Amino acid sequence: MPALSSGSAELNLALAAGTTNRWDVADEHFARAVERNGRSGNQAWVVHGKYEFAALLVRRGDPSDAQRLGQLLRECLAGATEMGMTRVVDQTRSLAATAGVSLD
Repeated sequence: MPALSSGSAELNLALAAGTTNRWDVADEHFARAVERNGRSGNQAWVVHGKYEFAALLVRRGDPSDAQRLGQLLRECLAGATEMGMTRVVDQTRSLAATAGVSLD
């Protein structure tokens, strides 16, 4: 029987915290989500998590996030490309263009 994973619950907690503007809490949950998904070998959810957190940072619109946002988007693009996640590649490129982030 095939197994289905939706990744670490920490990602959902990070996204919830971000949507309520609790950015310190969102950062903590996001870091744990990436670490736990990576440790379990769930690279697809590492990529998805980086994309979703980058999208939250874009919505926040804080110029001090620019460096981190660029790093997240470049890591997401690299991971999605490596895994053949074409939809996420397209979404990442679109989000980067919207945010004015160069992926080179």
